[in-house]
Amino acid sequence: MRKFVLIYVILAAAFAIITTILQIEPALTVISWVMESDGRFMVVLPLAILFIAALIPMFIIVAIFNIINAKKQDTQPELLDQTSIIVRRDKSLYGGVFAMDILIDQKKMATVTLGKSRQILLPMGEYDLSIKAMGKACEPVKISLNENKALEFQVGFKLGGTMQSIYIEQITG
Repeated sequence: MRKFVLIYVILAAAFAIITTILQIEPALTVISWVMESDGRFMVVLPLAILFIAALIPMFIIVAIFNIINAKKQDTQPELLDQTSIIVRRDKSLYGGVFAMDILIDQKKMATVTLGKSRQILLPMGEYDLSIKAMGKACEPVKISLNENKALEFQVGFKLGGTMQSIYIEQITG
């Protein structure tokens, strides 16, 4: 039993020393990288690097969520001879991780993700079509459905604007 206790104490001490060295040496290296010439530690750079590194898993999770959500969307065949609207999401990368809600008269009717389209069957009449993403909605577009055909719209984020710059373009009419 004495040998066991002696070996265990030696191994525990070695483990503590090695663990401490493995923590201190990389920390000293990083600190030396961000030290200013007068010896002050510049905390902003390591904080920024750590913050960005901590955000990477979130981006991966959001991308996986959007892939799963896109696969769940109905792949209803587009019946162009019925009174409906078809909303196509552009395939641009800009704003691609954000799903867009399709609002008819301020009521959510469907969600469309990157590169997908949704068809919404509606009775003939006048409607306000708008798109909502990231808590912001664009200006409603007045549409009039008065014959048995589908109106097609393309939606997405405007390149060069802010992430809240959403556009709706009518493709057919």
